Amino acid sequence: MVHLIRGVPHAGDAPKTDSFRQSVTNFRSRVSSNESSQFKPESGRYHLVVALQCPFAHRTLIMRSLKGLQDAITVDYVNPELTLEHGWIFSPTGKSGIDYPSCTRERSGLEPQAEYLYQLYQKGNSEFTGTISVPVLWDKKKQTVVNNDSGQIMEMLNSEFDEISQDSSCPDLFPKELQAELTELNDHMADSINTGVYKCGFAQSQEEYETPCNKLFDELDKLEKRLDGQRYLIPYHPEGRATPCPTLADYRLFTTLIRFDVVYYPLFKTNLRHIRDYPNLQGFMEDLYSDPAIASTVDFAQIKKGYWMSMNLHGPLNPKDRIPLNSEPFLPKGPFHRRALGLLEHSGKPATNGTGKDVTAAGRDEKSKGAFVRKESQHRNWIKADGSTSFTPEAGRYHLYVANGCPWCHRTALTRALLGMQDSVSMDVLFYSRDPDRGWQFKPEAPGCTPDTVNGGMHFIRELYEKENSGEKTVPVLFDKKTKTIVSNESADIIRMFATECQGMHGPGAPDLIPQQPQQLQQLETSTTGCTRTWPTVHTRLALPRASLPMRRPTSSSLWLWTEQKHCSPKTSGLTHICLQW
Repeated sequence: MVHLIRGVPHAGDAPKTDSFRQSVTNFRSRVSSNESSQFKPESGRYHLVVALQCPFAHRTLIMRSLKGLQDAITVDYVNPELTLEHGWIFSPTGKSGIDYPSCTRERSGLEPQAEYLYQLYQKGNSEFTGTISVPVLWDKKKQTVVNNDSGQIMEMLNSEFDEISQDSSCPDLFPKELQAELTELNDHMADSINTGVYKCGFAQSQEEYETPCNKLFDELDKLEKRLDGQRYLIPYHPEGRATPCPTLADYRLFTTLIRFDVVYYPLFKTNLRHIRDYPNLQGFMEDLYSDPAIASTVDFAQIKKGYWMSMNLHGPLNPKDRIPLNSEPFLPKGPFHRRALGLLEHSGKPATNGTGKDVTAAGRDEKSKGAFVRKESQHRNWIKADGSTSFTPEAGRYHLYVANGCPWCHRTALTRALLGMQDSVSMDVLFYSRDPDRGWQFKPEAPGCTPDTVNGGMHFIRELYEKENSGEKTVPVLFDKKTKTIVSNESADIIRMFATECQGMHGPGAPDLIPQQPQQLQQLETSTTGCTRTWPTVHTRLALPRASLPMRRPTSSSLWLWTEQKHCSPKTSGLTHICLQW
C-alpha cells in the first residue's frame, strides 16, 4: 500500500522502523458546533472518501445513511482494486479493466482534480508521513483532511450533524450513560476481531497466524454467548422506545461479520468456523442487514473483488486474481425471530436507563412511530389529448423508468400492462436496491432488470435528473423521447395520464381504470396517495370489506391498495381474492 514520507509518495508497505513510527502524522480534528471549533457542522461542506470493500470505511457510510446525511455530506467511492504504485485511485475502471459504475472521479473540490487519494493527504499536510487509508473526512471549504479515523468519524456523524439531518428519528447511538462500556467493548473487539482478521491474513509465520486466529475465535465464542437472549451487544432503550436499539459497537462488529464468510474465511484462513455456524451472530448480522439503511451500504461484488484482487500487494495470496463464486452470507430462514428479544413488553418490567422514567410504548413521540415521508415530486407535466400542452399522446414517444422494488413504480407498470400499452410506451427496469447517494441504479445482469435503452446507457437514474439540473433521484420517471425531457415522476399522475389521456394508445379490451366513482372510493384513493404512511394505517386500509369496493375490474384505487399490500405488508391477504379476480 502506498505511503507518504514527508509528503513524498512511496510504493509498497510503510517501513516498520521506530523512526517511521515516531514520525507518523494523524488527522484527528473534529467537527463540532463549539465556538472554538474550526470545523462547524454545515450542510454541503464535508465530503467522505470511502472504499466499499473496506470495513472501516463502511462504518462511516452506515452512520451517514442512518442519520439521513446523504444530501449534507457528499461521498466519493475509490476503485476497489488497490494499485502498488498509487494506492487508492479515483477511477470507475480498475487495473484489471473491470468497470465499477458506482466508483467516482474525485469530487472534493480539489484543483486540479485528484487522481489518487494520497493527493488529498498531500493537500491536507504537505509534510504528511504515514499510510494512505480510507475513510477520509474532507473539508471542502478549507480544502483539508479533517479526520481519517473511522471510529472518530462515526462519533461525529452520530452527534454533530443532528441539526441538518434528514432523519430525526435516529437516536443517539453513543449515549453518554453507555460510553465507558461501549469504549471498552469497542477496543476489545478492535484488537481481537476487527483487526484480528487482518493479523491472520498478513501473518508471515505459522505462529504469527495461530495466535491471533485462536484469539479471534475465542472472542467470537464469547459474543455468541453474549447475544443469547439479547438482541444487540449492549441492551439500550432510548427514552420513549419499547424496542432495543443498536449502538456504534453493533455496527463496528457488523462490518466485519458481513465480510467474514465471503472473504476472511477463505482468503485470510480464519477457517475454524463460519459465522453461519454461530446461530446468534448470524441472526444478529442478518437482523441489522434487514434495515434498508444498512443494506444500501453493502456491495458484495466490490467486497469480493476488492479483497481478492488487491491482496497480492501484500504477498501471493491470490496470484491469478481468481474471484470465488461464493454468494452472499445469508441463510434461507430470515433473522426476524430476534426482533422479539429485548422488547420491554416481554421483559416483565420496564427499563429506565437511569432516568427514573418508564420506557414504554406509550411514551413514544411522533418521530418514532415509523412514519415515512415521501418527498413531493417536482416534475408534474401532463400529457393532454386535447393538445393543451406540448406533450401529446403518441405511440412510441414516451418511455417509463421503473424499479422493481418500488410500489409507486409497480403501480405505473401494472397500469401500463392492464391497458395493453406495452407497444406504445417502452420501459426499462432498474435494480431493486437503491444506492444511498445516486439513487436507483441500472444493473442489467440482475434477474428482471434491464440496461438503460434510451439515454446513452446511464448507470443511475440520477444522471437523467442532472441533465435537467434537478437533484431528485426517484422513480418512476415518464420520459419524453421526442423532447428529451422528463414529463412526470409522480406515480398518481402517470397512472391518470395513461388511463384518461392516452386512450388512443390502449390495447383491445382495456379496462376503464377511472370510472365514475362513488364517494367512498374517491376518499380511499385520496387516503392512499397521501405523502405520509404508517404501518397501522396501511393495515386499516387493507381491512376494508370486499363488499365496500364496488368493482369487478381493477380501478386506480385498487392498484394503490394492491401495491401497498405487495410491498408493505406481505402477511396481509385482505385483497388477494380481489387480485385473483382480475
